[in-house]
Amino acid sequence: MRIIRLTLAGLLVLVCAACEPEGDRKFGYLLGGPKETEPYLLDTVTERPVPLLLDEEASDPEALQSFRALKKGILYGNADGEGIYLFGERDPETGRLALHHWYIVTPFIEWRSAPGSRSRAHSRTQLTPDDFAVEPYWDVRAHQKTKQEEDAPSWHRPESWEDMDIRGDRDAPGSPWWRRGGPF
Repeated sequence: MRIIRLTLAGLLVLVCAACEPEGDRKFGYLLGGPKETEPYLLDTVTERPVPLLLDEEASDPEALQSFRALKKGILYGNADGEGIYLFGERDPETGRLALHHWYIVTPFIEWRSAPGSRSRAHSRTQLTPDDFAVEPYWDVRAHQKTKQEEDAPSWHRPESWEDMDIRGDRDAPGSPWWRRGGPF
């Protein structure tokens, strides 16, 4: 019994370690250039900015569409290299990024402007469907993390075995004997 639990716990650690696809790197979103309007990637490993060129064909369509649909007031307010993170593979020859996922760290800044007045910064705690230029069909919560989640490791140890449902839905019709209780 203990060997089975240890084996399952070991498999869980291996699965969680493989949550980020191999080859994906984390890049901070940064605005730079003479007018600070040109998008750059801040490589979190080398800490060097490189121009942002997105690979249309190799990118995940949902990640690409949702990132491009994010309103400019949110992009500009968080383009310091630590507010928005992009994940993907960057081709060393062309410099293009195959975007697989992105998220914004909450709370975040949104720049708003009213007609005839200056822009003002507002602090926000979560994304809403109104933060995108198109009606999102994706879950907007998938693109945000709190500062605590950002600093946490990619997996956590469950408090107890009861917190971790390793057997799935045991009472589902047609589930194998080992899920219905079996010898456990």
